[in-house]
Amino acid sequence: MWCRAEGASETIIFKVEVPANRYDLLCVEGLVLGLLIFQQKCSAPVYRRLDPDDMVEVFTRPSTADVRPFVVGAVLRGLKMTPDRYQSFIDLQVGNL
Repeated sequence: MWCRAEGASETIIFKVEVPANRYDLLCVEGLVLGLLIFQQKCSAPVYRRLDPDDMVEVFTRPSTADVRPFVVGAVLRGLKMTPDRYQSFIDLQVGNL
């Protein structure tokens, strides 16, 4: 028989553990997509690398190497950056969900 402790909260709380190699699950959109794929409600996306006609180069100053020895970047083409998407992108970078 199931019983609830007197004065217990009615709020349902879920704990989700994200493994270190699943950065895609650190944002709400990625977590929802992961759950939908797990429930077989949609298929996993297929990503492919494209070789664009106009390459973008990233340069850093030598003085930056002491602080940040590696630089990583991405160019997203064909994406409409709305305020909500931008905020989600920033939240993912700084680790705020």
